[in-house]
Amino acid sequence: MSFTLGEVVASALHTLGQGASDRYPESRLLVHANNGILRLAEIRPEEFYADEWKATVTGVEQSFDTSNIVALLAVRLDTDERSLLPFDAATLGAWNPAWRTDDADIPRNAAITGQTTFTLYPPPAIGVQVKLRHVKVPTGYTVNQTVDLPREYLPPLADYVAGMAEMADEEHVNSNRAALLVAAFGAAVKGVANVQPA
Repeated sequence: MSFTLGEVVASALHTLGQGASDRYPESRLLVHANNGILRLAEIRPEEFYADEWKATVTGVEQSFDTSNIVALLAVRLDTDERSLLPFDAATLGAWNPAWRTDDADIPRNAAITGQTTFTLYPPPAIGVQVKLRHVKVPTGYTVNQTVDLPREYLPPLADYVAGMAEMADEEHVNSNRAALLVAAFGAAVKGVANVQPA
């Protein structure tokens, strides 16, 4: 199911053809492969979902040091775990204008307010944890490090690496070969069947 960026680089070298290893050093191809992982995460963020329990702070507005919160799944206090329902702050404010100062308790509702911020209602009591689903993209893979993604992404990533490498060659830019390889990556990645995390 998984693969290494070394496999991606080897496949890209095959696409680039004879003598490619002399023209395109492995270190440069590895940079393109890592950038391809970042591009893949932009197109298919669901492949990089991670669930994590995070301690809350007393109050309403919460923050989390990630690039993108996707969902707030549950809260727990000791052994008491509950699912969260979404809410709209404006609607709650119309019904209960002082909702932000309500007594702390185990929250029942949650709203994502930004990429790294969210609100819980009622405000969380001390010791409450929230289960977040967020996008977590590993960066800086080495050649032999395992990429925990379906192998179906290996050929498109190899096309991306080959295309980006050839962007440095005027011949391949003028023939549109480099651009076609990068476009093939995007089209293939969008077409790969989604593998949802458990």
